[in-house]
Amino acid sequence: MKNIFIYLITFLLLAACFQEQDNPLIDSARIIKATCNDGILNQDEEDIDCGGVCKICRPENCSEQLESNSLIIDGERYTFQDLYVRHYFIQSDYVIAATKSNGKNNFKLSIRFEGYLPYNSKKYDITENFQGEESTAYMELIGDEFSNDYYAYSGKVYIEKTDNYYIIEFCDVKLKNEYNNEINASGKLIHD
Repeated sequence: MKNIFIYLITFLLLAACFQEQDNPLIDSARIIKATCNDGILNQDEEDIDCGGVCKICRPENCSEQLESNSLIIDGERYTFQDLYVRHYFIQSDYVIAATKSNGKNNFKLSIRFEGYLPYNSKKYDITENFQGEESTAYMELIGDEFSNDYYAYSGKVYIEKTDNYYIIEFCDVKLKNEYNNEINASGKLIHD
């Protein structure tokens, strides 16, 4: 009797495996194409629905406080009133420079990337000794506003490509000067 019960349960389990089941990912025997809002980590995403072909994954706590064409240094906000964003090439590297000028205090923020700006959104690791490696960036803050020039040694730069422009963001980047005085910087630039 016990063996009959085990055979019956085994038969029912096997039969259940052969029945057609409703699966939300299958539509008429075709797999639904992966998207950037399907709530699934797929494609070449770094996290669920962000990174790779999707929008960049960035820390939410920083992005929400950033305003376009502004810089936050140790909690103090600087707005690029006379913003001049330009790009140029040094060897094979792409440089974006933003200048703040209000007559009295001037400074320039430069971000250097390997190669060209990306075709998709991308995250770059900041490196202190920039050698032009892929997915790395170098950042410096130079000018009258600060007692010394500062160079980034830690952090990330996020570039999001839209149809008409690039959004360049960085959050809590660590910079230091030649005396090892440190500052934290976050910022957002719009580049067309």
